[in-house]
Amino acid sequence: MMKIKALLLALSLMTVPSAMAQPEVEPFSYDSMGCMLLEECTEGVDPVWGIGYIKEQYPDSDWTPVQEEFSRMLNALTLIDVQVYLADESYFPVGHRRVYHTVGNNFFLNRAFMHRPVVLMSVIRHE
Repeated sequence: MMKIKALLLALSLMTVPSAMAQPEVEPFSYDSMGCMLLEECTEGVDPVWGIGYIKEQYPDSDWTPVQEEFSRMLNALTLIDVQVYLADESYFPVGHRRVYHTVGNNFFLNRAFMHRPVVLMSVIRHE
C-alpha cells in the first residue's frame, strides 16, 4: 500500500510542473501569436492599466502630448471589457504591431513598436 501511495505521489509531482509550464512554440510565428491569444503563453505579456505603466516601460519617450487621450481610450476600452496587453515581440509574426482577439476581447500590443507615442496612438486607435 505504501508503494502505491509513493507512486501516486511521485506521478502527481511529475505532472505539476508540466501543467504550469508554458507551451513551446516557434517565436515570431502565427503559432506563438495564437498561443498568446489563447492566453496559454503569458511570459512577457503584461496588462496595461494606465499611461503610468507605458511611461515605466519607455522612460526615454515623452508621453505628455498623448497621456490624456490614451488614458481616455484605455478607460473606454475597460468599460466595454476590453483588456490591453503589452507583449514581447516574439509572440508576433514579423511586422505585426498589434492583434485584437474577438473571443478574449483583448488587444495585444507588440512591445517592440510601442516606444513612440505616435505609433502607440495609431495602433490603439485602429489605424
